Amino acid sequence: MSVDIEKILQDNQVLKTGHFLLSSGLHSDKYFEKFRILENPNLVQIFCQMITNHFYNKDITIVCGPTTGGIIIAYEVARQMGIGVIVDRCGLVTKTKDFFLLDTEVDYFACYQKVIENFPPEKCPLCAAKVPLEIPGRSGK
Repeated sequence: MSVDIEKILQDNQVLKTGHFLLSSGLHSDKYFEKFRILENPNLVQIFCQMITNHFYNKDITIVCGPTTGGIIIAYEVARQMGIGVIVDRCGLVTKTKDFFLLDTEVDYFACYQKVIENFPPEKCPLCAAKVPLEIPGRSGK
């Protein structure tokens, strides 16, 4: 069964279309509200199943996730794989990654990939077209 990830993202207000001010100061016609996934257990399960399927035949014994949001994903992936989970409370995994990775390479995986254009404000076609600018939630960056 094929799943239309982009439609799922749009239907659940994860992938929004409009005119957005990004935290970088650039403008874009797309914005990812990633926490909408974490608010919906069914979405968490769908995306974690994709991650689990990708890593299932790898020699993985533990999943690690950051405390903010990522631990939900890490926990569900670990649950689906039947392995343990640890919490990275202070960003220590990057500092001690050799301890956790033990001579393995990092295998990155994305459930969804799309090139999203962004523009400096002075060259933004959405500004030129007078499309109202939205300022989505800030993470304090």
